[in-house]
Amino acid sequence: MEKDAYKHSITFLKKYFGYESFRKGQDSIVQSVLKGNDTLGVMPTGGGKSICYQIPALCLPGMTIVISPLISLMKDQIDTLKEKNYPAEMINSTIEYNEQRRIMEYVNSGRVKLLYLTPERFKNENFLLWLKEQNISMFAIDEAHCISEWGHDFRPDYRKINGVITQLGNPQILALTATATKEVRDDIIKVIGMKKPEIIINGFNRENLIYGVEEYPTKEDKNKGLIAFLLKVKKPGIIYTSSVKDANDIYNYLRTNSDLKFSLYHGKLQLKQRTEAQDNFLENKIDVLIATNAFGMGVDKQDIRFVVHYSIPGTIEAYYQETGRAGRDGAISYCLLQYMRRDEEIQNFFIRSKNPSSESIKEVFNYICKYSKDTNFYEDSEITDDDIKVSKFEKAAIIKILHDMNLISIDYLSDEICEIAIKKESVNDKTLFYTLTELVRMAGKNKEIRMNLNTILKRIDMSKFDFISDLNGLVSKKIINYELIPAGRVIKIIEKKIPNDILKEHEKKSAIKLEYDMSKLKSVVDYAELQDNDCRRKYLLNYFGEEFKEQNCGKCDICRKTNKSTSNKPDENDITILFAVYMNDGKFGKMKMGKLLKGSYELEEKYREIEEFGCLSALQIEVIYDKLSKLTRNALLYTNDSKYPTIYISEKGKKFVSLYKSSRP
Repeated sequence: MEKDAYKHSITFLKKYFGYESFRKGQDSIVQSVLKGNDTLGVMPTGGGKSICYQIPALCLPGMTIVISPLISLMKDQIDTLKEKNYPAEMINSTIEYNEQRRIMEYVNSGRVKLLYLTPERFKNENFLLWLKEQNISMFAIDEAHCISEWGHDFRPDYRKINGVITQLGNPQILALTATATKEVRDDIIKVIGMKKPEIIINGFNRENLIYGVEEYPTKEDKNKGLIAFLLKVKKPGIIYTSSVKDANDIYNYLRTNSDLKFSLYHGKLQLKQRTEAQDNFLENKIDVLIATNAFGMGVDKQDIRFVVHYSIPGTIEAYYQETGRAGRDGAISYCLLQYMRRDEEIQNFFIRSKNPSSESIKEVFNYICKYSKDTNFYEDSEITDDDIKVSKFEKAAIIKILHDMNLISIDYLSDEICEIAIKKESVNDKTLFYTLTELVRMAGKNKEIRMNLNTILKRIDMSKFDFISDLNGLVSKKIINYELIPAGRVIKIIEKKIPNDILKEHEKKSAIKLEYDMSKLKSVVDYAELQDNDCRRKYLLNYFGEEFKEQNCGKCDICRKTNKSTSNKPDENDITILFAVYMNDGKFGKMKMGKLLKGSYELEEKYREIEEFGCLSALQIEVIYDKLSKLTRNALLYTNDSKYPTIYISEKGKKFVSLYKSSRP
């Protein structure tokens, strides 16, 4: 039976994809699935993970469900499959109600072999009941690292999948990812409840990728280095930035200083602009795409010749996944990390924002409760830094945490909603009689309406202005109450107070997660600061638990002796910084200390009386910040763990200053 199923899989592979055989990693995973095993497959980015469930789905008797984290990725795959007449469908929030009904009828009749869903769909009890009636052979989870709290792209909804699988009769499970350490793999298996899974790791080594790091003291030097790199390499390529601001700045800089063609892609652009940028890149109408990490997942472009990281990402997993978009056609491609020590501060900020304190959580929650209308808070964007002392990144994380704590629920409204409660069914006013009569008819027995405003206007054939005027007239006569809920994100308050036990549990988990995330960032910095006797490829492979038996790869910048390594040994300016921090121990944060050393007149006048003011005025401010970061990395300085960290000299730093002074003539 297994042999017959495998023969069928090859037939389907030729029919739908035109391939004669599976790739090495695909073959092992497909065979394991066809044997009926729960299977965890780890394949490099661009290794063809989707075929590992698309082909077995055709060989299994029932339907396969595919869980995917991104609707855009889902849509791209469905569009490609439908062009091949493959029996696949998707149901998500972008699909209209009538279209959903049509798809469900197709499923009922057995005409769908592959159904793509987002994990959020399982919150709908009626949908889950319908799904339980179907013959489901396999449950495939794409980007399975999203399940693990230790994964670099954790999604809490993914952790509820185990309960859904149990309700669906425990079909066999296939979990796929490109970036999973042993710790993450073990967590995936445990959380999903995989039974004696076959674990297939198809190697992390991409031999055609040339890894390199260039370190710069200032942003000006970094930008010049980027121009020099772009002149040397083949196109097209991607430049990844850590922030929207950097993406915009680099886009403008390169357009001014280079004759190449560029496009910009990040989450703050309109959908039309993002689509145009992506299409231009895929169709080779531009040379370089400048993007945040919002771009890339599911993008199938084989001939990307380089990937530049303008600053360090937060994890090796993210770095490996993003560089893995280069050279999928097997041709030599370049992966450059542009490194400034100060860039670490950006990721530090992101990590601390993702792991907020209990005080910050209470502050945001109390603000929402205070300014909510009844139990709804319509515009979370109204929570500004002026109102509460949290950044927009921390605020976003807190909203997500409150949702996971079941203290709030979140709705995303694409249109304005009108809620109406009818108190009386008659009115002594001819001008309002028609409107009330129509509302009563629409409300039915429960005397309540919650409907898209445009839908109501169409049904009663009125303009918005006239309709709202009539509603206000009916309110003044105490006939109805109504509320307009604007389009956008709506936060509904479930509980009015955060229980202490939930906060304590958060504090415990947050402390562990913060330490873990910081250790992940340290791994990236360690990679950037590898020395002359190291190898970048070996470091990456060892990180993922894969042994690299060669002494060196012969291809990365270190092995080819093209790296520009910098000495970690402190110089005289570093000693000046250590002494200045010692004299002002814990009084200032890193930014203010840098300005003090530079002698910046941005500081208030009182700081100019401090003896160390301007003692490094000859250095650029970015060089000073770079040195502060280097001294912190070398444990000569440290910052405390407060919300607004200040900088101190360590015992090691004090000893170093003392030794330096005693060695001077």
